[in-house]
Amino acid sequence: MGTGRPTRAALRSHVLRLTAAGGSAHGASLLRSLTGLGYEVTGGVLYPTLRRMEAEELLVSEQRVVEGTIRRVYRVTARAEQVLAEERRLVMESVREALAAEPPSRATGSRAAGAVDDGAGAPAPSSEVARGELDPPGGKGGTSVSRVYTPRS
Repeated sequence: MGTGRPTRAALRSHVLRLTAAGGSAHGASLLRSLTGLGYEVTGGVLYPTLRRMEAEELLVSEQRVVEGTIRRVYRVTARAEQVLAEERRLVMESVREALAAEPPSRATGSRAAGAVDDGAGAPAPSSEVARGELDPPGGKGGTSVSRVYTPRS
């Protein structure tokens, strides 16, 4: 989910994915969807983006009556499908690389603060985390824990 204003690349990617997923979309529906994803997007940003994407032959449009209103409805092109496939490939490659990456070595001192070696090569949670003594996510303190750890026996 997004927050705030999306970058041009993120906006373009979301527009392509939303339009492809629905088969077609008009600007007002894209604005609602993007807002629902947590982005702050106005028509003054979206509509020029849609026109630019049409000029780049990523989208084609036609006027249709939608919900009693004449709207410009966009569909993705074959070129856009290729762009989406390449984006998916790059994301999957990045995820595979991240999952295959070796954990930080002890020599670099990159382990999480308070982490304790459990002898199995992975850091075990500190005793404060295991006992639940750190603030929960969104708590008043400076530390937040997003997962609850249980100590190993």
